[in-house]
Amino acid sequence: MSAGIFLDRMQALITLLLAPLVSLSAWGRKRLAFEAQRSAPMRDPQWAFHVSSEGELEQVRPWISELLARGERLQLLFTSESVLKAQQELLRLHPQQVELIPLPLLSYRPGLMPRLVRAPRLVMVRYDFFPHLLRLARERQAVLVWASLIGKEDKLRFFQWRAFYHWLFSAFKLIVPATVADEKLLRSMGLAGVAAACEMRVARIDARLAQAQATFSSKFPHWEKFQAWWQQVPRERRLVLGSVWESDLALFSDPVFRAQLASGQWRVAVVPHKLSAQWSEKLASIGVTSFDVHSNWPGSASGSCAVINLKGVLCELYGEAHWAYVGGGFERSVHSVLEPFVAGASVRCGRAVHRSSEVRLIQAVAPHRLAVLADAQELFGSLISSPPPQNLTGLPEWRDNQKMLLVSHLQRARALC
Repeated sequence: MSAGIFLDRMQALITLLLAPLVSLSAWGRKRLAFEAQRSAPMRDPQWAFHVSSEGELEQVRPWISELLARGERLQLLFTSESVLKAQQELLRLHPQQVELIPLPLLSYRPGLMPRLVRAPRLVMVRYDFFPHLLRLARERQAVLVWASLIGKEDKLRFFQWRAFYHWLFSAFKLIVPATVADEKLLRSMGLAGVAAACEMRVARIDARLAQAQATFSSKFPHWEKFQAWWQQVPRERRLVLGSVWESDLALFSDPVFRAQLASGQWRVAVVPHKLSAQWSEKLASIGVTSFDVHSNWPGSASGSCAVINLKGVLCELYGEAHWAYVGGGFERSVHSVLEPFVAGASVRCGRAVHRSSEVRLIQAVAPHRLAVLADAQELFGSLISSPPPQNLTGLPEWRDNQKMLLVSHLQRARALC
């Protein structure tokens, strides 16, 4: 029995054992409805992409955009419903070039994946090594993007784990590591096809920043009024708190920071992880005066803190500040620190960074531009204890190099077939 057929049967067995029970739950019924939302199959697809989150979609979006611009036909597989709207938008814009396939888990049957996914090239992002996906990887010309082994060094000391990961990654003809440290680890295992590490989102972030003013004009009501308020202090006194949670409210606990906010020495933009009109009330409960920016400009924009309850502007807003704090670091895992870094901000975040390849990347490229806080109360001390770093030497060159690698790796992937 081939490895591919074995993996396919393993997935089918898992589905057979779990699906009947899980399908009775509300989650199971919702999952089955999600998996049924396939679009019409296309003829002769050339590429298949699999992602499991919006972050993973953003990683390969530059490749997807380039291939669509060339008129190539893509099958887009996705594990999570969180990616559905973005994928449906791609289908709407390119109805003749895009086919959507929610990843079958509860609805899987033996041999289904090879019938669904007909493209000769498969690009997978990060993890989600389901058996039926691994079968495809072994039977097609497969590329793994954003590959990482950081955090598994202890396991790699044991022969069994090292052999397992070698078997896992050997399914891919081309491997694009997430960081230089990942590249070294993957090469040390004797894997073929390991390319130079590349952060593929850089091109996407750069493109968004270049169109920032157009984005503000279309998505940020009363941008001119906000900008006039924002620019009342010098750039080094402007701070964006991006993707913040309630656990981040301790950022305002420093009495000196609150006093400086009250006297108008700072401008702070708070962009919640989950948009909510209640954030101004939450800030008021800890003694911070703020106003809410949504569809209307408030009649009285009082205070030094604005709550930005708007979608699709955070990346661009980072480019308008010298300092950025990224939330999630006092939850399960920090959110994207790459966006403010590429935007030119000096970045602060909480301690839950073990899963973030972006943190490791910044620490390798420009460690003076990132500080990881052990406690949210340390934020203000971190801002005032170190002078605003002005040395961006090498960053433009690094960004250009990442974009060159993006193009080079796509050419290698195209050459596989």
